[in-house]
Formats: sequence, structure tokens, C-alpha cells
Amino acid sequence: MENENISRSTIHELAMKCIFEYLFYEAYKSDYVKKSLEEIVEDVMEVKFNDCDVFFRAIVFETIKNKSEYISIIEPKLVKWKFERLCLTDQAILLLATSEIINNRVPKAVGIDVAIDLAHKYCDDKSYKYINKVLDRIGNENANWWLY
Repeated sequence: MENENISRSTIHELAMKCIFEYLFYEAYKSDYVKKSLEEIVEDVMEVKFNDCDVFFRAIVFETIKNKSEYISIIEPKLVKWKFERLCLTDQAILLLATSEIINNRVPKAVGIDVAIDLAHKYCDDKSYKYINKVLDRIGNENANWWLY
């Protein structure tokens, strides 16, 4: 895939796919040959890892690197659910959006809009509402981070 003029929304979608695939291989490690994150990125982007968009690589690796921290932020916002009980697609979207919001890569509203768009495309009808509520809680809790 050519990276020269790739849109941010496409980058977010491809990043979510990489995160999903990483979570899949992690969850089913005994059933499949595990791919490295670099291999996953190359498969999804259809180019060599070093030729991928820098922003894309940063958000994917930042999200995976800090996955445990993000889960600890997300989980208290889940009402009557545990993170691991969510489907992998919901997990990937929540991890990506939490990373974006917490690290101030995008304003809260933009991060939530991107996540909702991905949920509409890849999840069931109820997921986008749930994802919206969880991310809104995360964004509200961390709203003062924008001041620093």
C-alpha cells in the first residue's frame, strides 16, 4: 500500500487492524504461529516495516507497548464487564483510542469520533454506544491533561 498520501482516518483504521491481529495472535498463541508486530504491520500495510508511515508506526507500537497501562485505564470504565470479555475488535478500538486520547495525539472528541466510525464499520450495533461511553469517561477523567 502506498503511504505517501494516506489519510489519517485510513491510518487509524489500519492501526486498529494491526492491534486486532496482535491481540488475536496473543489470545490464540497455542493455535497459530505467532507473528511479530513488525510482521503484522508489513502484512496489513503491504510494504516493508521501515517504509510505513511514521505516524502509523508510532501509534501502533505505542498502543501495544503500553497495552497493560491502557487496560488498567479502560477497565474501571467498563460497567459490569472485564476487558478480556470484550470482543477483540472492541478491545483494539478501545486501546487505540485510549492511546490517542491519553497521549494527546488528538482531541478527545476526535479520538471518540474515530473510534465510533471504526465501531460502526467493524462491530455490532451496540458496541459503538458502549465504546463512546467508555472513551467519554476516559476523556473526562483526563481532561486536565490538555492544560499541561
